[in-house]
Amino acid sequence: MVRSLSFSKHELFLPGILSFLYFAIQYGANAFHGYGYFVDELYYLSCASRPDTGYIDHPPFSILLLKLIIELFGDSLAAIRLLPAAAGAGTVFLTGAIARRFGGGNFAVLLSIFAVIGSPVLLVLFGFYSMNSLEVLLWNGIVLTVIILLQDRKPKLWILVGVLAGIGMENKHTFAVFVIVLLAAILLTLQFRQFLSPYLWLGGLIAFAILTPNLFWEIRHDWVSLEFYRNATVLKNLPASPVRVIVDQILSENPGSVFLWLAGIFFFFRQPKETGLRIFGWIFVILLGFLILAKSSRPDRIAAAYPVLFAGGACLLEKLKGRWIMPAALTTVVVTGIAFLPAGLPVLPPGILSDYASAIGVIPQIEKGKAAALPQWFGDRFDWEKLYESVQNSYDALPPDLRKETVVLGRYYGHAGAIEHFGRGSIPVISGHNSYYLWGNGKGKDKAILAVGFQREELETVFRDVKEVGKYSRRFTNEKDVPIYLCQGFEIGIEDFWKKIRFFV
Repeated sequence: MVRSLSFSKHELFLPGILSFLYFAIQYGANAFHGYGYFVDELYYLSCASRPDTGYIDHPPFSILLLKLIIELFGDSLAAIRLLPAAAGAGTVFLTGAIARRFGGGNFAVLLSIFAVIGSPVLLVLFGFYSMNSLEVLLWNGIVLTVIILLQDRKPKLWILVGVLAGIGMENKHTFAVFVIVLLAAILLTLQFRQFLSPYLWLGGLIAFAILTPNLFWEIRHDWVSLEFYRNATVLKNLPASPVRVIVDQILSENPGSVFLWLAGIFFFFRQPKETGLRIFGWIFVILLGFLILAKSSRPDRIAAAYPVLFAGGACLLEKLKGRWIMPAALTTVVVTGIAFLPAGLPVLPPGILSDYASAIGVIPQIEKGKAAALPQWFGDRFDWEKLYESVQNSYDALPPDLRKETVVLGRYYGHAGAIEHFGRGSIPVISGHNSYYLWGNGKGKDKAILAVGFQREELETVFRDVKEVGKYSRRFTNEKDVPIYLCQGFEIGIEDFWKKIRFFV
């Protein structure tokens, strides 16, 4: 049976040291040797230059934090990758604290934390700026809070859960899935008394209040984010079989730690009913079931649920008889973690990384059209500045009079974001992709379009004259010798054109 354990400085010293180590590894590799800006980071930088209470594909919390970081430190890789590395360090610390709460000794703390450190998917999520790193941190903050709430019978902590849940949903809409599954798990474990607590309902009201600004934004924009999520499911994500979903979970979390999270599931389901701790076993089972039913090709969707499993599994193994068990488990997790480290951390030259990724089979095609020489989370960090330079050269080559009436149109937010970021406003940029669609159609610059990332055939349905004026290429992606087109002579009105290129996915 798990014993309640209050923290002391001595007990949290080891998690603190290891969290600092993880921060140093993450930040050192990604801030100074991170290959380059990831495609989503370029888009988020564009979002941060337009602060709002909502965006088509995400709520505002992570963007407002990014805006603050830019104001304080600038928009370099070293600046914007500080927060995700810190979120990773915080998650490592929380994992150790959770293991301590379950009565784990130093060995259990080490094993659970090294499992987190060796998780390729978590290395990726904490390696660049996005709302995903914050999601993992916030969820595990809720996990630790609920554990303390259950063990020490402190229902007032539901208020803190509500605060964290509200921030989580204001950070990422799908965080609501974690919250709903938490409540469902409470019902499944017959912890009905929790719903009788006024503090749970107060926490729910606080969460709703935090989310309110984004809800008002959605109302003003006709719930446009629902269209984005629907399109992403149909057009972006690849369907995966149940076996593929399970295999991807094993690969993404490090095959050497599979025994640990399976032990974690067993650990929770063997807890006495009155402790309420079975909810964490049910949470994982339900989340994994959702992935299987949704045929999701995105193993990162439930990555936040693993640290508590690692902690539970480590505590279970620590208490088994046999001196060899813990050393063998720790050795397995560490050795395989090191072997899979380059799958999540940019530590290899790209050419070697390509061979390595092929050899160990970690180039999954998780999105349609994303198969390439490198995993997408690395491939989309290369050559954005070269794309900008190609577009700038094509733009500069236009006659001065025509250039004044020309706007660059990016097919995807990555194209538009790269040109915006590296051009620093030297070129007017528009796009119909996600929130760019809401930001305007060129402010009347509709005489000519410099189109980036489009097929000639689709442009010729809109313009009378489509002429290739340049090309760009990006290594390690499927964008090779992609033409840049100068388009003139609209066949349709600008508003109809804008609706035609609307693209939410």
